[in-house]
Amino acid sequence: MRHLAPLAAIVLLAVPASVQAWGGTAHSVIDRAAIEAIPADGPVFLRKYEEYIGQSASLPDSWRGNAENFSKIEEDPNHGWFREQFAFLKPIPRSRYEFVIAL
Repeated sequence: MRHLAPLAAIVLLAVPASVQAWGGTAHSVIDRAAIEAIPADGPVFLRKYEEYIGQSASLPDSWRGNAENFSKIEEDPNHGWFREQFAFLKPIPRSRYEFVIAL
């Protein structure tokens, strides 16, 4: 999956900015692909929620508008989990609640 990142970046740079919005379908596809790529030592609890996560993938974007400052502050950390940012967590917690408490 990581080998596709450079290609995706090149494609995004070649596409006009007005077309770069992901839309609901792309959000869903990306979320489902990320869930399927979770390694055995990752947050595997997400797998049982794949259908729900895929269907509601673009919903958090509506909570991140600049006009909604407190919602944006609350939601931005939830918008993406990057394993590299949490390398200090050993082992990675198995549930969202354990994850939040560990942070």
